[in-house]
Amino acid sequence: WLYDSKGLVVRDRMHDLQDHKMPFAQGGEMCSSLLEAVNRLKPSVMIGTSTTANSKAKTFTKEIIEAMAKHNKNPVVFALSGRSTALSAEETQECTAQDAYDWSNGRVTFLGGAQEPPVRCPTDGNLKDIRCAHSVYVYPGVALGMRLANSVGVRDEMFLAAAEALAEQVTDEDRAVGAIYPPLSRIREISAKVAAAVAGKAYEMELARNLPRPRNLQ
Repeated sequence: WLYDSKGLVVRDRMHDLQDHKMPFAQGGEMCSSLLEAVNRLKPSVMIGTSTTANSKAKTFTKEIIEAMAKHNKNPVVFALSGRSTALSAEETQECTAQDAYDWSNGRVTFLGGAQEPPVRCPTDGNLKDIRCAHSVYVYPGVALGMRLANSVGVRDEMFLAAAEALAEQVTDEDRAVGAIYPPLSRIREISAKVAAAVAGKAYEMELARNLPRPRNLQ
């Protein structure tokens, strides 16, 4: 489901939807607020991508996060609007990591778009290492993989292979501290794994021109 500035994206709104939203319109009643939508749909994952910088009213409020936690044992909240390095997570994101942990009683899986310091879980007092969503985890490896294979094109499958390779680099130790991504201190190793996956997909799809396929490509 999508929710924009006017409410839930449903078919009853086809008359005022922009073209790029129409394929995502679903059947259902209009919701007057995000809280109403959460209570009605009971989503397990909520992703925010369009908060206005310096907005004093957070999109993901205490009531909304509490509703997510009520309907889910471990709600997933991605507040990805913090893209400006000049502004803090408090100024740009739908909510902060500390907000999400406090309002969900420590049960949230959180990811933000801005760098945040470690936060303390309200239930056990342990620190959670909040690593922000950043394209640096993927784009160097994608570019390197394409170059190594000398691929004649870019396909969606290559980005999926890159995402899967990145996910494989997340360790149990990372998960234990609430991190969704591996640490950036391992970025060279991570990029090499992503590059190998992307190059491998190029060979699999017969798009590679650097032939034959290297035997040591892993």
